[in-house]
Amino acid sequence: MYKLNKLYFIECIDSTESPHTNALALYNDTATKLKITDDSIETKYFEFKTKEDFFLILDSIYKDEITNSNILIHIYTHGSSKLDGIIGNDKKLITWEEIQNLTRKINIKSKNGLYLILALCHGIYIGEKISIKKKAPFNSLIASKYEEYVTDIYKLFHTFYSNLVFDNNIVRAFKEAQVAEDTFFYKNTNICVQDAFKSLLEKREKHLPILYKEYLKNVPGEKISFEEFDKINRQTFPEIIKNMEEEFFIK
Repeated sequence: MYKLNKLYFIECIDSTESPHTNALALYNDTATKLKITDDSIETKYFEFKTKEDFFLILDSIYKDEITNSNILIHIYTHGSSKLDGIIGNDKKLITWEEIQNLTRKINIKSKNGLYLILALCHGIYIGEKISIKKKAPFNSLIASKYEEYVTDIYKLFHTFYSNLVFDNNIVRAFKEAQVAEDTFFYKNTNICVQDAFKSLLEKREKHLPILYKEYLKNVPGEKISFEEFDKINRQTFPEIIKNMEEEFFIK
């Protein structure tokens, strides 16, 4: 289920950072080991400088032969301090929504096979911008909520890819690479649906008294109690969840 077929590294090189701890160094080490242990896994490295470059790279991955494949896209650049996307050398913001619009196409074509790594600061916030009214933009996400140091990012993912080379299981390789102080997290899109439903429930709790007042005002005849009104509303939950999952998940 979590076996990798294709690995793509996408990096915006920062000239102020050491070439020994960037994504290219990580890619070269990983690709070299994979040629020895499992040469069936296809690997590609891309460098981007501008927002347009980034879009073209993701589009080229979409046009690749990725149907029914498990794909890992590793993105290394700077996360926005405003938590709203990533930034290349041209300093133009690439929003989470813009990234999702492209990764969603890849995920649909691969039949929900996209595992996305955002090896940068604040990448976990892409998960907060997921719309459950559209198809899932990825199967799973590995990202951080916090500001990260280059050396810490390199250390974590060097261990992750070393694990992956000898045990081709994306989730297990990451979880075994984690240590207590790590600030990167694994998040499956199932959790996104759960979070969306939780948010829906919270909104419902706020609006239900207003809906009940409208019911009392506008519906003629004998009235039911607020408790009964609440119970009837709750009976629709399974159908709501089913509709959300059918609209969001890729089969």
